[in-house]
Amino acid sequence: MGGRILDLEIDGLEVATPNYDGPTMPHFPGWPGSAPYNFTDHDSKKVAGTMPTTVESVTAAVESWKTKRDRGDSYGMNPKNDWYHQMDNYEKAFIGKTVDEVEVWAARHSALSVRKFGGFAFFSFTDPESRAIKFLCFLIAR
Repeated sequence: MGGRILDLEIDGLEVATPNYDGPTMPHFPGWPGSAPYNFTDHDSKKVAGTMPTTVESVTAAVESWKTKRDRGDSYGMNPKNDWYHQMDNYEKAFIGKTVDEVEVWAARHSALSVRKFGGFAFFSFTDPESRAIKFLCFLIAR
């Protein structure tokens, strides 16, 4: 058994194509020199042009990306309990536990099978498990 988790920050970077409607969503304009993607005006939701794919423009786009935590309330997942608030609760719940204990918790509170894709794990919660997790987050937030 390993040591206990002393500190934890959960964050994620979500990136979309330029034609995805979301004013705070980081966009990937394409690889330098590739055919440009259309981009959508966030207000009109109509194609407004194409994203340049020069080395400089792609570099500038990548350097401007913000993580979900950096986007804060503008991430827009749930106005009453946005993503970073939920992650704050998980961080509080997992500090003081070992990695083994967190893995046991995840196995207990997720579907029997966890799909792994490219190093990412996708958890699927049953209805009772979802309620239990929401209750856990509520208790931690109090």
